Amino acid sequence: RDRLDLAVDVLERGLTRCVTLGYEGWQGLSWDTHAAGFLQSFHLNELFGELQRTMNKLQQTSNYSGGRLLDEVTVVVVSEMGRFPQYNNRNGKEHWTYTSALVMGSGIRGGQTIGQFDSNCFGQSIDLQSGELDSNGTKLLPGNLGATLLTLGDVNPQKYTDALPIQAIISS
Repeated sequence: RDRLDLAVDVLERGLTRCVTLGYEGWQGLSWDTHAAGFLQSFHLNELFGELQRTMNKLQQTSNYSGGRLLDEVTVVVVSEMGRFPQYNNRNGKEHWTYTSALVMGSGIRGGQTIGQFDSNCFGQSIDLQSGELDSNGTKLLPGNLGATLLTLGDVNPQKYTDALPIQAIISS
């Protein structure tokens, strides 16, 4: 909570354009639960509560030029790895190459889920413009999210990556 408050404070003052925070899970127990998957609900409830508080604070806070901070800030929640979509025999989940990201705030067309798993739990290709499944589309990689964030920051992603942005989540 203190780190989130500090992050909003430095953004409000215009001291930075990017803040990275880590979340170690409910009571510092870590998200790495290969067993006792019931703990994930505690992690998620706390995380989403803090995200809601942060979004409210961004809504109520003016930036250094007088606008709302929420109109300038994009919040991205990611993990360095995913979790297999099914429980193991210890009621936990193993590591998986596919993960998800939650993106909200400035520049984001919200209220949608992009991407899906097939029956073998592998990621499916999408059309980057619409976000719809498309067998001839793109299999999402971290570079696509990076290109999307660069685009949101008014930086040409092609200077840094061959990956294309996920246009479906960028509001016009």
